[in-house]
Amino acid sequence: MTTAAPPFSLDRQTLEGEDSLDESQLKQPNGQPWPFVARMNGLVIGAASPTGIVGTIVDGYDELPFDEAGNDEALGMRWEMATQLSIVRQGQLVAQAEIQGLFDPSVESEESLTALLGDRTEPIEGISHWDHPVLPLVLVVTDYAPWTGRIAPTGNIGWIDPHTDASLLRSLHSIGVLEYSEYE
Repeated sequence: MTTAAPPFSLDRQTLEGEDSLDESQLKQPNGQPWPFVARMNGLVIGAASPTGIVGTIVDGYDELPFDEAGNDEALGMRWEMATQLSIVRQGQLVAQAEIQGLFDPSVESEESLTALLGDRTEPIEGISHWDHPVLPLVLVVTDYAPWTGRIAPTGNIGWIDPHTDASLLRSLHSIGVLEYSEYE
């Protein structure tokens, strides 16, 4: 059974149900489809802006003030989400590759295992190029230049970009964390 939750608002609508939930059920108050839609873990969110989607999936995001301090706090919240999702997605990719017989930790170097399975709360340093033939390295773009003094590694990298709401959603879509569409 599909239910609407949280209650419908003027800037977004959320439906919960199976992953095959029909997006056509998402309609703005004027009857038009939402211009931004995300699907994640049985939740489909239609919103007037990417911010509406991020506000639905990040606790406390909607309560931030609309000023410079609020913008800074929003970036911090997006970074925290990106960091946590980089850990989760990296683990998923490693587990999938191992199940499929494409990855064997017993034959990987310590450097590779540390990069793939290490703590993401501190940016990975010391890797200038990642060329693992099976697994991308999932990293947060704002941990590297031009946002910091760290040089970003090149190669097989899955970047999560929390710089803006839209860049976060687009990058999460590109690495398979969620489905995101813009219909403007």
